Amino acid sequence: MSVVVRAAGPQEYEAIGELTASAYLADGLVPPGSDYADTLRKAADRAVHSDLLVAVDDDTAGTLLGTVAFVRAGSPYADIARDGEAEFRMLAVDPSARGRGVGRLLTETCVRLARDEAASRLVLSTRPIMGAALGLYASMGFVRRPERDWEPLPGVSLVVYVLELAG
Repeated sequence: MSVVVRAAGPQEYEAIGELTASAYLADGLVPPGSDYADTLRKAADRAVHSDLLVAVDDDTAGTLLGTVAFVRAGSPYADIARDGEAEFRMLAVDPSARGRGVGRLLTETCVRLARDEAASRLVLSTRPIMGAALGLYASMGFVRRPERDWEPLPGVSLVVYVLELAG
């Protein structure tokens, strides 16, 4: 089976929102009924303010496997991107599709988009408990930048990783 990464279409926004929220909830990253779970469901809004991407199974009529939002500095979804940087957020892979390289393909697409836009670096925030994601980012050359770590809410710690693209 092959996986294809492409821009999301409006007919997919509801399913993308549910996949994103479900993946975060399944991993215990957000509490059920939280404001952030509601934010994760708002794929249509992400599509307005970012490049909303999906990974689909090319062999099964486009089954949705994962999603990510590629964000530019200064956009409403940019949490940590500074001038000249790009960011990606809300990467989610359906639990049944994990282990197939979906997260890597989505991340590689964000790297390519950042390079195409001549961004100096690609940045991301993640939770320290996301072991598989941390391993993926490290294997792709992302480097931990503790001086950029932050807390969106008291007690919710996010760690920052950076991939240098310039030079």
